[in-house]
Amino acid sequence: WQLIDREPLITIEPQPVRPVRQDYSYISFLVPGLIGFSLMATCLFSIGVVVVSYREKGKLRRLAITPLPKAIFIAGQILTRYFVVLAQALLLLAIAVFMFDVSIVGSLWQFFVALSIGMFAFISLGYAIASVAKTPESASGIANSLFLPMTFLSGVYFSPESLPEYLQPLVAVLPLTHLVTTIRGIFSHGESIIFYWPQLIILTGWLIVCFLFSVRNFRWE
Repeated sequence: WQLIDREPLITIEPQPVRPVRQDYSYISFLVPGLIGFSLMATCLFSIGVVVVSYREKGKLRRLAITPLPKAIFIAGQILTRYFVVLAQALLLLAIAVFMFDVSIVGSLWQFFVALSIGMFAFISLGYAIASVAKTPESASGIANSLFLPMTFLSGVYFSPESLPEYLQPLVAVLPLTHLVTTIRGIFSHGESIIFYWPQLIILTGWLIVCFLFSVRNFRWE
């Protein structure tokens, strides 16, 4: 093109390419997604729906006559649920490592830091659902309206980058997208948690907004 003094029709720009490990299989890709998926499902349904059913049966009314503040109740419930979900994540991780020979490439403590932020965000989201739903059926409907898009658009089974361009704005706001991206990068590619600070900020934003929303709108009866 320089010889004929014309601009090239196509320009090629160099792009950084992540090296692919020889032992990187689809199951290694899938495990972080399944951990995030199970976390999301547990938080949306076992918290959102169950808490509303407790309210409908009058179990929460008994707490209303105590001096227990709503913020303390919700914070305590979030912490309790955290350990339940953490045990579930550890079980899935153990199955992946010992039954499917999946290698943990990155830092284990960074993996659990990122996972914990995601757990607290989804637990808070579960209580946000419980704060607005009046019946278990409506809580289930709200949970499903969030569950289905995140299941198929957040990168659980395949990379969200392969989705159509018009879906990318929706993908970018889903909390599961950022959780799966972060824990997969640490777990499967050995990347530092610092590399995923934008995703962690978004997850923290979900956590703060959902927690404050729950405290403001939570009803004992």
